[in-house]
Amino acid sequence: MPIRYSINIRSSSTRRVYALSSPQAVDAGCGYNPECGDVVIGEVSEIGQHTKFEEPAGREIILQTGNVVAVVLGRRYSTREFHGRVPEKLVQGAEFDLLNVGGIAGEALSRNALAKAPTKLVYLGHAVDDQGKKMNTADFGIATDLGIKTSFGTVTDPGTGSNFGINTNFGINTQEESQKERSSLKIIAVFGSDMDCGKTLTAGRIIDILSTRGYRVGGGKLTGTSRMKDILRMKACGAHLVLDFLDVGYPSTYQCSLADLEYVFRVFKAYFSLSGCEFLVVEVADGVFERETEMILHSSVIMKDIALFAFAASDSVSAYGGIQYLQEHGLYPDFISGLIITNSLSMEELRSKREVQFLENSPESRDNFLRIINQQVKKQRESYDSRSAGLPLHP
Repeated sequence: MPIRYSINIRSSSTRRVYALSSPQAVDAGCGYNPECGDVVIGEVSEIGQHTKFEEPAGREIILQTGNVVAVVLGRRYSTREFHGRVPEKLVQGAEFDLLNVGGIAGEALSRNALAKAPTKLVYLGHAVDDQGKKMNTADFGIATDLGIKTSFGTVTDPGTGSNFGINTNFGINTQEESQKERSSLKIIAVFGSDMDCGKTLTAGRIIDILSTRGYRVGGGKLTGTSRMKDILRMKACGAHLVLDFLDVGYPSTYQCSLADLEYVFRVFKAYFSLSGCEFLVVEVADGVFERETEMILHSSVIMKDIALFAFAASDSVSAYGGIQYLQEHGLYPDFISGLIITNSLSMEELRSKREVQFLENSPESRDNFLRIINQQVKKQRESYDSRSAGLPLHP
């Protein structure tokens, strides 16, 4: 028999779970096998690495022991904090770990030596709906089937009635129309050398350049662990619409299959196209050695649609190594950016070893960026016209 708990703080990872309420019905005795995306209710028992909790709007709230919180079970791969997984079993009263500030929780397998022990939660139970069914983020994504031949109609959030900024006056009905949509949305990908190397800074700069020129630009986070911070920065830089993998139902993309990643990408293409965006700036989390990032770099489904490739790095050595690795796989970034552009000496070091173009925050750099993207978009259009869209744009 479900019992109800009043929730003190709802995490941002539950933002799409419109059925969640307070007090919330919780079932702790039905023997659920914990799964990625499950919404669970926990009580903070010990404050560790994460002292704050990100709410659905992006505001961070200070955690206190005794807080009853709504979190989402998920996996995490973080070189700065935790490597974590979904617990194999959860029973009422058992402790589990808060893996990130966005409310992804699970079992911490290891941590960075500089990180504190994880904040601990006591499992109170799985959140269930009025029919007693457990809640999972996969059931609240913006799309459950995105076959190109289908018509989209009106897309809304059942909880708020919001249409996410999407223009739903048109749909995709034929293969010919699908090809037009595919080629009209210009996609710029931002990869990086590691965590916190300036990828979101780079994505925001690109969005700002394009939006101030009058273009309708979308911002997307393709991989990572759910948190609002990055997509809110994209929105603040002028993005018309922002989405991340949680909007498609995935609380984390760590250990997802290639099919999952390509599905998220296809959802992004469809929804940003439907919103009327001319450009989509998509950020890929972590560094190029990370499993899912490597999978994306080797995916013809994704990489064939990339019109421009930006690489963020924190210093000259990481930039040099990243470029070397990408070249070994037949890729070369169009621009280097990230934290390296804050240090002129690091930029000169890289220039002494490589012929590169930097994306800086100067009028000359902005003009150069627009010139190059126009060239790449023209190349991309020609590749579609010649029916060679399956070939990589960066030989």
